[in-house]
Amino acid sequence: MNIKRLLQFINIMILLVLSGLFILSYFNEKGFQEKVEKLTKRDIMLLVALNDMYAQGLQTGQATRNIFINPKDEQAKKNYQKAHQEFMKSNEEAIKYAKGEMQEQLKKIAQLWQKDHAMKVEVHYLAEEGKKDEAVKKNLRRDKVMERNKGYDF
Repeated sequence: MNIKRLLQFINIMILLVLSGLFILSYFNEKGFQEKVEKLTKRDIMLLVALNDMYAQGLQTGQATRNIFINPKDEQAKKNYQKAHQEFMKSNEEAIKYAKGEMQEQLKKIAQLWQKDHAMKVEVHYLAEEGKKDEAVKKNLRRDKVMERNKGYDF
């Protein structure tokens, strides 16, 4: 074998190796791109659910305030119920998209939310009965209980 043939052989081998690496990287990148898109979609859906939980939590607080100010306000009661249901729906969605410890924290939030909901309904009832002083005390107690039970940090 002379040097010319040896160089041609080496060039062909290099070309084959480079072609193989190109094909391998193409299929590898395609799979990587699909994984990134899937993770991104899941994370965006989780973020949307968490954002909605936040908004609905604020809405229940505003509705509770409105019920306290005017216990006969039927719209405030409807707003409260709607926000409560939307919060629970968003929490279920967030649990579905979350993984691991985050999922456990969201389940704990659901339990705490049920306790908070029961206390808010009691505040509503006291306000409707005209016992506003008791409602204020109950609401302050509710705030303290919920503050103590914060076992989650985002």
